[in-house]
Amino acid sequence: MEQRRIIDSELDRSMLVEAAAGTGKTTKMIDRMVALLRDGGCDVGKMAAITFTRKAAAQLRSRFRTRLEIEARESSGTPGRRLGGAAENVEKCYIGTIHSFCARLLRERPVEAGVPLEFEPVEADEDERIRLEAWDSYCTGLYAADDGGLPGRMADLGMDIGDLRECFVRFADYPDVESWPQTPSGPLPDSADVRSGLYRYLEHIRAEVTPLIEDAGNDKLLQLYERLPFFLHHTDWSDAASVERLLLKFDKENDPVTVQKQWPGAGREEKKAFIASELERLHNIRDKTARPWLGKLYEHRYALAMEAFRGARARYDRLRAERKVLNFQDLLIRCAALLREGGANIRSYFARRFTHLLVDEFQDTDPVQAEVMLLLTADDPTEKEWRRCRPRPGSLFIVGDPKQSIYRFRRADLVTYNEVKKIISAGGGAVPELSSNFRSVPPVLKWVNESFEGRFPPDANDYSPPYVRLSAGLGDGPGDPGEPCVQVLKVPKALRKREEVQRYEAVRIAGYINRALECGMKIKRPGHRGPGGTVRARDFMIITWGKANLSLYAQQLDACGIPNIVTGGTVLNEVAQVRRLYTYMAALVHPHDPVALVAALRSELFGVSDP
Repeated sequence: MEQRRIIDSELDRSMLVEAAAGTGKTTKMIDRMVALLRDGGCDVGKMAAITFTRKAAAQLRSRFRTRLEIEARESSGTPGRRLGGAAENVEKCYIGTIHSFCARLLRERPVEAGVPLEFEPVEADEDERIRLEAWDSYCTGLYAADDGGLPGRMADLGMDIGDLRECFVRFADYPDVESWPQTPSGPLPDSADVRSGLYRYLEHIRAEVTPLIEDAGNDKLLQLYERLPFFLHHTDWSDAASVERLLLKFDKENDPVTVQKQWPGAGREEKKAFIASELERLHNIRDKTARPWLGKLYEHRYALAMEAFRGARARYDRLRAERKVLNFQDLLIRCAALLREGGANIRSYFARRFTHLLVDEFQDTDPVQAEVMLLLTADDPTEKEWRRCRPRPGSLFIVGDPKQSIYRFRRADLVTYNEVKKIISAGGGAVPELSSNFRSVPPVLKWVNESFEGRFPPDANDYSPPYVRLSAGLGDGPGDPGEPCVQVLKVPKALRKREEVQRYEAVRIAGYINRALECGMKIKRPGHRGPGGTVRARDFMIITWGKANLSLYAQQLDACGIPNIVTGGTVLNEVAQVRRLYTYMAALVHPHDPVALVAALRSELFGVSDP
């Protein structure tokens, strides 16, 4: 309770709230927003709340508006007038994603930001189309030159520039990376050395191993020995791709499976020693021949790929400039540059424009986003390095759960999270923890704590946070003391096919829910005291790993007469009328697709025969 009180009352301190799943972090964020308005420390038009997705922003906007209206009605005096005025002007409060927030800042100072006055943000799918257009245009120009050039140099290394198309789409995600390693550390090794080494290896096999082996059987190493002459004979030693295919047969982490009975030797130990010596020779070929050559090949290929990416990115930059569009990364990078390089006047202007910044799901924030947040709230408007910025007291409120930091592939990892955490702490800010879970009953939390304790390090590091035990924010668990909190559904061993297992699970789970409804199972409900109420169909939720089998659960629930709603599943597509509608629409939308047209003509609606 003390940690929650700090959030509502210490409004003049910046904070990073570490809130585990189900601890009510969005509720506390709204509490903080209302408290700032009630206290008079912030004007509703100077407050900005940043969320990770548009859906989350819409939910936060709705909940904040409702809460603000309720608090305004129930408050009196000066606090009531402040909240009432905020409720009347709630649309002035910015609540949205970081990208749309950056777009707003750029629109307010476009000249200083160096962006077109009428720029438009471009959605991810359209941005990808522009990237592919830029890549195709760039490659067309290379081939039109007809001088070999980059495509020819790639071909010499067994590359096809067309294979890099999708890679360029991902490469363009990181325009803020200033330098990439590009220069190979040395020339590509001569394949003649590789050839002589492998032929010496083959001579050893023919002299020391093959004469002693009658049948390779299922032994993968002996099978390699049998096929090695074929591989060597069919390798074009002047072609890098051909040499690569051969060497990849040796570049494996795991040893090939060996079968002792296929190897010569008087006894088990002798066979083991023979196999061990051959595996050692194989490792020698892998480590001293295959991997060094492949490593150099990949270094040279990487350098050519980066050369192509740089050329295509220049074309991509020109296309966006000509069309006056900014993608998501443009918005972040241009905004960060505006705050960093625009001067103290720009920073002071935005510090007055947005006095309080609240950020949800901070564990999903990458370094550029963190830079925008810290530059915007810095107490020194002349400091350009965001890692040296200190937020103005109470100006920055962040909520995050480091255990949910799963977007490292987008550069949103614990390193950035921990850096900002240290900055806030060093500047006199607070780092309260919320661990009371309001989603699950105590028996479930007990099972969670026992399952995950010990799997996290005792202290936080750049790869993992420590585990925080969850405490119960709700009452007791299920009404029946004999009902186990976590049950395991064991599938009979006789069911071996995936389809049989999936149907078995659906039948059993639907049956369990049906029995609970029929017998009137009693359950505890959040916020209710006493014996609890009777379970209802809407009290159950089925969560699956993927959406492919959701229709199975829906079918079994329907068979039991249990009302249900499927989200993200394919059950609707299995309705015959919907399938037919899809067929007709496909023929209309793709009039030049003969398969779609024939499918529609042969369907029940038209019934046209093949003749």
